[in-house]
Amino acid sequence: MCSDSSQGCVGIYRPTLDTCNLLINIRNIIEDNPGCFYYIADRRNTSDTRKLSTIDQYTFYNAFFDGAKCPKGWNDELVNCSYACTAEICSEYATFLKANYNRSYCIIPSLRIKTYICSGPFKYYTFQNYCYFNLSQNVYQSHSGDYYEEACNNATENATSVSLHSKAEDQFVFKTFGAIYFCLYIPDDVPWSKTAFRWADGSALDYTHWKTGDPKNDNPSVEERIVGYENDGTWSCGQRYRLNWEICKVVSYDFQYI
Repeated sequence: MCSDSSQGCVGIYRPTLDTCNLLINIRNIIEDNPGCFYYIADRRNTSDTRKLSTIDQYTFYNAFFDGAKCPKGWNDELVNCSYACTAEICSEYATFLKANYNRSYCIIPSLRIKTYICSGPFKYYTFQNYCYFNLSQNVYQSHSGDYYEEACNNATENATSVSLHSKAEDQFVFKTFGAIYFCLYIPDDVPWSKTAFRWADGSALDYTHWKTGDPKNDNPSVEERIVGYENDGTWSCGQRYRLNWEICKVVSYDFQYI
């Protein structure tokens, strides 16, 4: 048994009933049908989404059992983890750890590295944990924000029309897609007012970047109910428009790189 968790023990090895060796570190687990002499702690997190076999899960969760970004005893070098050992020892690490040997050190990727997977047949632009894409449309002026929200919903699973909730996201969308209109609008059945604008995806209007003097309704006969970018990145109201393409966003799948 371990005296405390800081020892990092992962199990015991019992080649005979008369001996018992404490396992402090493991590189890989290989099934041995003739007999079972290794007893490994089961530290698996069943809620994790990594696609590992059961045996590889035992290896992974014992190597990273304390939530660290590198296995116990390895050097944390931000992007990678390094461990001084021989090339032979490095080659024994489980394949999924992606170990490579480099001048007396075994190198594996740190768990700080994340990969975001965007689903669907579109060219994506990623920001934080969202994927953004152009959805080609050819829509006449008779449609308002709800129409475009439905178009994004139907484009790929969990997609919505773009909504902006921080200065950083606002700047990213403007820099990536240019002076476009987006689905901040006033529904047809709601009287025009400065406080009536809403996001078509239903999210909170918790950030704005209005041009000086906006929102305003310069031509009440047609009512400026939709919002778009000025050339300097500020927002202004506009009349209904024909939208040849729109911006959708979808939460990306978030995997830790291992």
